[in-house]
Amino acid sequence: MYSAIIKFAGKLPSINQMYLPRRSGGVYLNPEIADLKQFIRDSLIKQGCKQYFTEENNKNKVLEVELIFVIKQNFWKRDCTNIIKFVEDGIVQAITVDDRFNMRVATRKVENDKDEFEYIIVVIQDFDKSTYKVKWSEF
Repeated sequence: MYSAIIKFAGKLPSINQMYLPRRSGGVYLNPEIADLKQFIRDSLIKQGCKQYFTEENNKNKVLEVELIFVIKQNFWKRDCTNIIKFVEDGIVQAITVDDRFNMRVATRKVENDKDEFEYIIVVIQDFDKSTYKVKWSEF
């Protein structure tokens, strides 16, 4: 099992802020979200994810991911499910296991009553793909 805590000085954004409209039509990735994905990637790498998730190890893995969002601002108005996607993208960039192999993603939000920051606590449990139950008939 791998775990990490990522600390943010500001407010964690929502997926609603992930894409911005182009004047010519279509959308593009919000540069702030792109920077945040990179920040998540770098934070996980600094906390040892490359040692835990090696390319050789990753070939036959499926994952269960728990994301705990420690929220400081507007706790009751924030929807933590709107934060998942860009966090998953940052995790993928760090551990090189595509998020299509996330078999379960659990989220929880916790109100921060300790300091002025917001955090993401990432807990990833890896399983061998050949022994992980994926068929409905196996449940």
